[in-house]
Formats: sequence, structure tokens, C-alpha cells
Amino acid sequence: MAKKNSKNAHLVEPTWGQSVDGGPPLTELISEMTGSLSPFGEDHSFPLPVEYLRYAHPTDKPNRAGVQLRPGERA
Repeated sequence: MAKKNSKNAHLVEPTWGQSVDGGPPLTELISEMTGSLSPFGEDHSFPLPVEYLRYAHPTDKPNRAGVQLRPGERA
């Protein structure tokens, strides 16, 4: 393991955990799955089913630059 250098102390993420010997934790070795772990947790499968998505397509027309409409007027 590399020696700790106080010159690079600002590069260490303070929220990282520590292992028994003081290095970064190796959670990949205790996981039930192979490969990298999902940042969303292990209880999600992707792609998500459509019924779980909350998306509403916009129906209003966007404002166009330089065009001002009066109330009741159509573009």
C-alpha cells in the first residue's frame, strides 16, 4: 500500500470509510454480486418498468424569444 503523504491530504474524500488496516474499504469483496455495485442500491433492477416512472410530457409551447402574446391571443 502507498505511504500516506500529507502533501496530498486534500485529495482524500472525508466521507470514505476506513478498513481495519486504515486503507479504503473493499465492499466489492463482501457483495453477493460480481462487478461494481449500483449507487442506487441493490434493490433496483434497470431498466425500470414504465409504471414506476413519473414523467409528464410538456404540452405548453415554450416561450419564443422576442414574441410577446397578449392574453387570449394565439401564436
